[in-house]
Amino acid sequence: METTQRHWKEEIADKIFTIGATDEDLDTALKLKRDNIPQSLYKYRAVSEYSIKNFKNDQIWFNSSSKMNDPYDSSLGIDREIIVQGLLEKENFDECVQQTINDYMKTNPPPEEIEEVKAEIHELAAAGIALLNKKFEECVAPIPSFLQDRTYISCFSEKKDSILMWSHYTNNHEGFCLEYDFTEYAKTSANFLEALNPVIYDNKIFDLSHHTLDITLKRTKLDSRVVRNFPLLKSQAWSYEEEWRLILFDEPRDTGFEKGTFKPKAIYLGAKIDEKDKASLIELAKEKNVDVYQMKLKNTEFKLEAHPEYIVSRETVK
Repeated sequence: METTQRHWKEEIADKIFTIGATDEDLDTALKLKRDNIPQSLYKYRAVSEYSIKNFKNDQIWFNSSSKMNDPYDSSLGIDREIIVQGLLEKENFDECVQQTINDYMKTNPPPEEIEEVKAEIHELAAAGIALLNKKFEECVAPIPSFLQDRTYISCFSEKKDSILMWSHYTNNHEGFCLEYDFTEYAKTSANFLEALNPVIYDNKIFDLSHHTLDITLKRTKLDSRVVRNFPLLKSQAWSYEEEWRLILFDEPRDTGFEKGTFKPKAIYLGAKIDEKDKASLIELAKEKNVDVYQMKLKNTEFKLEAHPEYIVSRETVK
């Protein structure tokens, strides 16, 4: 199963990030994604005024990628040497410098001038390279932070029973986890399908260098599919999360924002949830006709189990 899953995710990455990818490639990537969206995705939350409000109003919280707990979240790499050297090669820069020297030598200059003029030519060439490096710092180097500051993400997992995620994201098992079924949204909304992405885990930051060089040489804009999808790449250190992300773009702001009307189909209460919080969430779930499960620690294994607390279908039968 893991091999198959890795294969389709890598194929999506190839279709999206390859320079010169076509609309047909994008359609193939979207179909692969749609066919592999899990029936259930889970969002871990600590108990707070905002998380309860989101649950009550069927909203999902989007946070800025620059404020995520992963310092590399939505990172991009741009190699200055690749950009500058690519531009120099495009203009046959080294050959032009040498040709300038050759043309000068054809004038039969006085021997005592030759080295001085050669030095001046190389000095002018160095000044040209320095100008390119300055332009890189001014125009290209800010691109990663520019995109990161405008990227907003809502994170989900394929797992509801991760001890680590319950510890990291629900205040040490005192919070809750919401279960969503996004398959119908993905079938009926092209925008939603584009926004929902499986995270692809790798050990290398996405390298935007060749894309940047390509658009610079062609004087075009950065491919929107690259901009939309680069946040789906993360370090393999996070692979245990089996993450999916809803990715949106907006102007920079101090905080994240709520969006959508996405009703969860179930809520899972943390193994160490406060009894008062538990009672409040169960009452709210009943009002919303949402199933409730209580996570409990197994006695014989390091595992969490979901035990039903309130199941809508059973209550209806009563």
